[in-house]
Amino acid sequence: RTRALPPVGAREAAAGPGVSAGREYCRAVPRMKPPLPSRCSCEALRPHGGMPLSDLGTRALYGALPLSAQHAIRDGGGTRAIFDGGVALAAVALAPYLLFAFLAVRRRTLVLPYGPSSRETIEVYTPDRAPGQGGRLTAVFVHGGAWGSGAAWMYSLCARGLVEALGATRVVFVNYKVYPDADMLGQVECLGRALERTKRLCADAGEGGGHRLVLCGHSSGAHISAMYLLDRCRGGAETGVDALVGLSGVYDVAAHLEWESCRGVAEVSPMKPAAGGEHRMSAVSPTRIAESTPGVSERFPPALLVHGTHDDTVPLTSTEGFAAALEGRGVPVRTGLLVDGGHTQPVTDLMELTSGAATARDTGDALRRFAAEFLAPRGGVPGPPARSRL
Repeated sequence: RTRALPPVGAREAAAGPGVSAGREYCRAVPRMKPPLPSRCSCEALRPHGGMPLSDLGTRALYGALPLSAQHAIRDGGGTRAIFDGGVALAAVALAPYLLFAFLAVRRRTLVLPYGPSSRETIEVYTPDRAPGQGGRLTAVFVHGGAWGSGAAWMYSLCARGLVEALGATRVVFVNYKVYPDADMLGQVECLGRALERTKRLCADAGEGGGHRLVLCGHSSGAHISAMYLLDRCRGGAETGVDALVGLSGVYDVAAHLEWESCRGVAEVSPMKPAAGGEHRMSAVSPTRIAESTPGVSERFPPALLVHGTHDDTVPLTSTEGFAAALEGRGVPVRTGLLVDGGHTQPVTDLMELTSGAATARDTGDALRRFAAEFLAPRGGVPGPPARSRL
């Protein structure tokens, strides 16, 4: 037996155009707590070893907390407060040299609105000296946060890393509405408006036909970025994006639900309601969309997908499946596998590039080689539509 929750379309319409009016989540809350998958079956999904202590802890909490309490945390913004608060505390504990680097980036960052909501802004970082790459390149970064938390400022330290690795002359961090203020499709719409605002910014700066745009995303931000590109492809429109860089991305939401269930976080995670319910997850899974969408190869840009082999938050199979789906459609795909790397390593690698740390070479090298192959000044010939590991 289930109890249907009221639609949120009216609230979304009042909040602004971020989510289409009348869209409903169509989700239901089970009265009985569903059992977790067995520990043995969950450990079988992990090729690198057993279940980490963090997942054992969340599984224990799942058993201890009533389902109504888990949903209250999720739907009332508790998940956002927990994760964002944790990042803020970690920022306070940063080593002094990283704190100074963060402040230096923020001093050169301009915040511009692209929509009516306070969450609909872009944060534009312009380096004091652009690298000499023979053209203008803007990297647009979409933050992660499981569709329900996160903010652009948390990734500010990636700015200089993207400048150094991609040769970016501008880095744009996108803020967007998160659950419960927007579902996944609403977040894709936010990204579309943010990209239009970014293109106007580039045009106002006098950057014409030689300008290139790279769309980057981490975790759920990689999912939102891939969904935006596939939505444009399905509509027969040009993407206006020259490359996709996905870092530790979730590309098969339907399959990821099983992973979240194993970790004991499926009912507190915003993913299921943000997708519109379990029955709609295939419709918002980039891997499955790419597999069923003709014409992707003509419009989808070259992609670099980076993932840690020991990612306990999003499994490596997520990137492998999406890479195979794009490759099957003739899209040039490169994968960067970070041996023993976790979920945040691609991001921390970029942050460490800010300080010149040698440990950042894995992600940085993958980005440099990808840029050399696909992001040369316009007029170059792209590489063959093949998949390779960088």
